Amino acid sequence: MPARNQQLFRVALMLKAKGRYGRSIIEGICEYMKSTRLQWDFLLEEDFRSSPASLLEWKGDGIIADYDDPALRSLLAKVTIPVVGIGGTYQLNHPEIRAVPYVASDNAALVKLAYQHLIDMGLPRFACYSIESTIMNPWAVERANAFRRLVEADGARADIYEGVPTHALVWQDILENLKDWLHTLEKPVGIIAVTDSRARQVLQACSLAGYAVPEQVAIIGIDDDPLLRGLSRIPLSSVAQGTLQMGRAAAEMLHYQLMGKIPREKRVIVRPEGVNAQASTLHSPVMNTYIMRARHFIRQFASQGIKAAQVADHVGCSRATLDMHFMRTVGNTLHDELLRFRIEHSKNLLSQTQLSYFDVALQSGFTSLQYMYAVYRREIGCTPVEYRRKIDTVGKADMAVWLKSTIAR
Repeated sequence: MPARNQQLFRVALMLKAKGRYGRSIIEGICEYMKSTRLQWDFLLEEDFRSSPASLLEWKGDGIIADYDDPALRSLLAKVTIPVVGIGGTYQLNHPEIRAVPYVASDNAALVKLAYQHLIDMGLPRFACYSIESTIMNPWAVERANAFRRLVEADGARADIYEGVPTHALVWQDILENLKDWLHTLEKPVGIIAVTDSRARQVLQACSLAGYAVPEQVAIIGIDDDPLLRGLSRIPLSSVAQGTLQMGRAAAEMLHYQLMGKIPREKRVIVRPEGVNAQASTLHSPVMNTYIMRARHFIRQFASQGIKAAQVADHVGCSRATLDMHFMRTVGNTLHDELLRFRIEHSKNLLSQTQLSYFDVALQSGFTSLQYMYAVYRREIGCTPVEYRRKIDTVGKADMAVWLKSTIAR
């Protein structure tokens, strides 16, 4: 029960909670609620589209809703309780949007950040994998249009492919069509996918078509979904949307209305948090086909403990020949390349998960936990335990400085 003189507010969250985007917004709403003295009782429908009209009869106090859904948006225009909308910047001037406080994800800024990242990685050409326009995905159209404006402003041709919505019955056709599109692109090329899910489709199509990622095709998505990143053999780079901030901003707007006040801002545009750079965009302009094929194979299977000889067999040459190509082109050996990948992969697991050290070693391709410890002491100057403890304390930004001082000692 709420404390004396403290009112209980019933709030409906009409948000898609199945993906990273919706879940993270809800998390931001909960964070804001916990920071106030308000008591909020949440209604979270697993599928609010099944009976949307019931909202008109619901005896609640406020609603935070997905305004990318046109049917829900039109329905909520009829309710009399406070409503806060969440969606994309494409509809800021829509009549139904102007009537309510609104929090928007800055789609143009998301694409610009992805585009700049690919430029920073040295990519000379760019393409976009979008989705055909429907009433449910105008945000994807806005992202594709933002891509077109950026590329054409740089005097280049904006190659945009609109694939069909993902469906199991046409899955093989989706991949075959993607392969055909990839064949038309001059390599190397950086591809911006409008979601992480579609970025993963590009990655699968590259594997089927035999294109090395990221040497020939670098891929970046939008959403920074750890689940989809984990489903891919090559970890996907992605732009984080700032969804926690979107949830906090929406909750603050509703808070003001529940207290009978006017929100401080009726329009909040949330910029992206940044790029989570992973292996899918760590492009280096190496045109040696032996090295490109070797690196592609390493990124897919190094975490499974493959040996240098297996890499050479895949490339189709001897271990000595492949070592010679690596030394002449990038200044290290095939063994060094395998080890570098395993170290980077293990560092990501240590910083982004709570896996045990044994599981980190196993999933990074080290032959044993003892071997991972030995490699860390030799190559990084600390143990995996010290690395995780320090990154929890100082964060990634200051980690490089700490590592340098540790190695110097």
